[in-house]
Amino acid sequence: MMFAKQSGNLPIHWPRLASLSLLLFIFVVAYVFVFQHGVLAKNNNNEEDAKIIKINRGGHEFHTSILKEVPDPQEGRPSRAGSLLVKFHSGISESEQDRIHRDVGALKVERLYLGKTRRVRVRESEVAQALAAYRGSTAVEYAVPDRIMRAVLAPNDPRFSEQWGMVKINAPAAWDITTSSPGARVAILDCGVYDSASSYISPDGSVGHPDVRDKVISRINFTTAPDADDFCNHGTHVAGIVAASTNNGIGVAGVGYDASIVNVKVLGDNGSGSFSWIINGILWAAGCDTDPCGARRAEIINMSLGATEPCDPLVQSAIDKAWAQGMVIVAAAGNSRASGAITPANCNNVIGVAASDSNDNKASFSNFGSGVDVAAPGVNILSTDYVGGYASFNGTSMASPHVAGQAALIWTTANNTGNNAIVNRIFQTANASALAGSTFGRIDVYSSVASNSSTPTPTLTLIPTSTPTPSPTPISCAAPTIISHSDTNPTRGGTVSFAWNPVAGASNYRVQRQNNSNSWSTRTTTSSTSFTGGDVSNDPNWRVFVYSGSCSPIPGPATVFDP
Repeated sequence: MMFAKQSGNLPIHWPRLASLSLLLFIFVVAYVFVFQHGVLAKNNNNEEDAKIIKINRGGHEFHTSILKEVPDPQEGRPSRAGSLLVKFHSGISESEQDRIHRDVGALKVERLYLGKTRRVRVRESEVAQALAAYRGSTAVEYAVPDRIMRAVLAPNDPRFSEQWGMVKINAPAAWDITTSSPGARVAILDCGVYDSASSYISPDGSVGHPDVRDKVISRINFTTAPDADDFCNHGTHVAGIVAASTNNGIGVAGVGYDASIVNVKVLGDNGSGSFSWIINGILWAAGCDTDPCGARRAEIINMSLGATEPCDPLVQSAIDKAWAQGMVIVAAAGNSRASGAITPANCNNVIGVAASDSNDNKASFSNFGSGVDVAAPGVNILSTDYVGGYASFNGTSMASPHVAGQAALIWTTANNTGNNAIVNRIFQTANASALAGSTFGRIDVYSSVASNSSTPTPTLTLIPTSTPTPSPTPISCAAPTIISHSDTNPTRGGTVSFAWNPVAGASNYRVQRQNNSNSWSTRTTTSSTSFTGGDVSNDPNWRVFVYSGSCSPIPGPATVFDP
């Protein structure tokens, strides 16, 4: 089952120079290839769809590559320079597609994960002609400029010492019921996350934000930026709201508690990204980078990004594939005070999230109306930042991850009978008395994970049997045996790696590190039998134990060791 939205009106470090002989050789090869094949990216600064900028992060200057943006030739909306999205009808052969690209004058053709959809680069001065040519071909189903989405953030300088939103949505009470463990995976489609694979050193001397680094289980970069790190100070803030390490004695809490983060970079380091990047990010998270789709890489997608326009058919197709994979998709409604959500929040099968304040009023900047399904805290939201500290921001960008974290909690309860059930649970348990005058409510995480008291207690029918069936003897949960371990820097925060033998009857293991206070903080909950992650000084002891499975007792005994 899918859920649809009613349509509404929207208001409209540098490399060295190569030798001359090498450059000449490359030019000759490139010229011959273009002459013979007609489809190749030319190295012409006037035609490039990316540019180099400088970014200051924590007092340090970095160079990065971002999209070159221009107005599209028809409607003036921000688009990627010289870039088109072209979808061919089914049945059109690869050779016929290549011929059409050559006739149009395509410089480069890239496959998207979306069937016969291609990202085509043409000369910036010829976008209108190329668009007309593609649309005039009977082989082409759809051709549009590769438009731009942006992070939906309204920065706020003052820092608040409390996360009022967690109390407002009853998250602490929900954590008494579930902590999303084993954790659901939430794909953060954004401008990157400051995780343990970054190169930037946090104030604690390790890589990655101390409240996020151990929650990110994988990363991928679809942009022109050199890596999936966060240089726009947005993705890390969003990730912290969803799943910052919780009950670890530092920083902030994440709504999703034990949920894991999948870092999917679809926005450049300036906070903007093309539709083609976002489409590929959605499909990759859904496991649909292959045909047919494989195993999904996350259960939930959060997109704190958007563009002021109707839902694009190609974006909708990607979302529909993710929905068919059983995913829950959440997106920010927008910050332009408009009546109607931006895209992709206005697409079908997406939970569009508006922002509310600490008094349960509509946030002054938030979009409402068509395409908006629920509201969540989005004013003065304290979370993790991109240099290892904490900051308070405003925006529907902050509201959306509250709902993504909520979905991660519901995922591990009996209320999860599929993505449609989770979405309905979020809608039905929203506080309707909040946001007076709205047709939707503010989320209530506790109510969404609690048992449904209206469900009648089933009547037990006893069936006599002549021979009682003996209960099976449970398998004893053993402490995992460490088979290898290493620490790249035992005295100063290196990388710790270790592995253990599988335990009979175990489904998931929990890895924890001992803190200076002798308490234990969870680094991950995993079905794997190995772990690699950042260490910090003066935290020598680690432990691993069975966290879930068919053996007994649960949790099982722990193996404590110093790698």
